[in-house]
Amino acid sequence: MDETRFAAALGQLNKRIGTPVREGAVKFRGTTPEAVLPRPGAGLDARTAAAPVKAAFLAALRGKPTTTELPTSPLRPKADANEIRQVAAGPARVAVSGPVTLAVDAERVTVEPRSFAPHLVFAPDDSGKLRLVPAAEGRGVDSRALGDAVAGAVLLPQGREVNVPMTVDKPRVATDHARDMGIKQKISSFTTRHSCCAPRVKNIHTIADILDGYIVRPGETFSLNGIVGKRDKARGFVEAPMILNGRYVDDVGGGISQFATTMFNAVFFGGLQDVQHVPHSYCISRYPAGRESTVSFPQPDFRWRNDSPYGVLVDTAYTDTSLTVNFWSTERYDIESKSSEKYAIKSFESKTEPGPKCIPMPGAEGFQIDVWRIFKQNGKEVRRQKFHTTYEAEPRITCQ
Repeated sequence: MDETRFAAALGQLNKRIGTPVREGAVKFRGTTPEAVLPRPGAGLDARTAAAPVKAAFLAALRGKPTTTELPTSPLRPKADANEIRQVAAGPARVAVSGPVTLAVDAERVTVEPRSFAPHLVFAPDDSGKLRLVPAAEGRGVDSRALGDAVAGAVLLPQGREVNVPMTVDKPRVATDHARDMGIKQKISSFTTRHSCCAPRVKNIHTIADILDGYIVRPGETFSLNGIVGKRDKARGFVEAPMILNGRYVDDVGGGISQFATTMFNAVFFGGLQDVQHVPHSYCISRYPAGRESTVSFPQPDFRWRNDSPYGVLVDTAYTDTSLTVNFWSTERYDIESKSSEKYAIKSFESKTEPGPKCIPMPGAEGFQIDVWRIFKQNGKEVRRQKFHTTYEAEPRITCQ
């Protein structure tokens, strides 16, 4: 089957039976970028329609013509709303941040943003598709051998030069292996938001950079603590508030539970296996109730298993006020989330505490909630998974 022509044929059919997709874009009003958010459509999806159409065609060749029902499903824009917002807040603002100088021989002409901004537009194309980067060996310092060499050199009055011992670092994933993993489409994406410029944002960006581009192989279990290790200042983590024993305290790496929560939701909607996630003791309003995870070192860890036959690529992105985790692989399920109402509600108490290390807390009711993850294939439910969460009442702390 020529998949390109097949998709084009379905596109023509969708013009008659479906609702067209509206692609998002960033346009400029004067020199101010404005996000035009995308709108999903509905119709026949080439990925789900290909297999039954092939089967019907082969049945007809065998003299057994059949009628094939193809369910309509949501059609996704090339870029989602979060990606459009990220472009508006990032590259689009850079585009009009200063003039452009045109040079011809010795002549220079300066063009101000107000002149060229009306002619700019950011629109999604196919450049967001994955590109295989060949693996390559690296070189690293043999830290144990270096320690021995330096320990010996510092005892010498002369000749204190040390040749740094190096080792060869093999790639985790070879080029051929990566090519055969079936990493070809975005299977899930989730974004959480936060206030700008607090110390915790530095920690969120640091861990996002560490894990960006990480590949989880088929059957492999991802452990956030196992891969990232203890958060330390040497790698750029800073002190920020975290919850410890029911109180906010400052600790290096505080705030990265936001990354764990964002990735947990990418796991949730990617249809991958949850191995270990521990909800916060208190409900945090910026996260979806019953669909969030805390993390600390060495415990609690956040772990999930790639229970698919395909590799999963972790793709992270962030702005000053948001964090996004995308998973790329081969889609197996359409995932829906359903939540119960809050129940077993508990009121919170108010306290006043002294001391320079006291961090105020706003107070929030405790409650219980159930969340179901519903797995669907070709529009039909194949199974569902229940997550039960109990949140304690968060006290209102006033610091003296």
